[in-house]
Amino acid sequence: MHVNQRIAAVTALLVGCQSGSGAVRDERTPKPSPPLVIAPPITPMFVASTPAIREAAPPWTLTASDGSGLQLTRVDAKAVVQGPLAFTELHLYFHNPEDRTREGTFAITLPAGAAVSRFGMELNGQMQEAEIVEKAMARRVYDDFLHRRQDPALLEKGAGNQFTAKVFPIFGKADKHLVISFSQELAGERYALPLRGLPKMERVDIRLGDGSVAGQTLGERNWQPDRDFVATAPTVAAG
Repeated sequence: MHVNQRIAAVTALLVGCQSGSGAVRDERTPKPSPPLVIAPPITPMFVASTPAIREAAPPWTLTASDGSGLQLTRVDAKAVVQGPLAFTELHLYFHNPEDRTREGTFAITLPAGAAVSRFGMELNGQMQEAEIVEKAMARRVYDDFLHRRQDPALLEKGAGNQFTAKVFPIFGKADKHLVISFSQELAGERYALPLRGLPKMERVDIRLGDGSVAGQTLGERNWQPDRDFVATAPTVAAG
């Protein structure tokens, strides 16, 4: 090919490239940067956690020496309100589902400032009343009665107005009937008997006398308490 023909071919090639795909780019020219995309700000999401619902602690229990709780089957309560004072008597029935005789510990938390006036246990159809003695003497008396296979019915006071008592014997396949009475000063508050936290019971009977003709009652069967017993009548301030 002559020189003139080569120059004409190269010129035609350049013209064709310019008309088809644009100008020839120099490889040394830096590539254009991609467009900058700004993401919208992220709004933090806060999920409110539901606080755990605490189950109310039972106001009284009877726990066997092996740590298992005896079943509360019945509550029979009588209360009287006179001015700023209230008197309560509780009859509690616990069932021993096992065949063997067991020993247990009864625990009850009374209102602040309440004073115990009676504590007793039914034994062989008769009510055995407790005596208030010093703690050291109570232990000696209990050990003595325990060796004789009898129930000494001793009540001890702990911190926070909690009272405990050793309970023996709790016969197999039988109920243990406990009685406790106490008085308290209401100081302008309505009378209340705590029930929430107790298990499902066969029967609950509560009678409150407040000077009215009818008074106030609560009677439930096969019921797990979801509320406390609260007097509807207003109280008077402490004198």
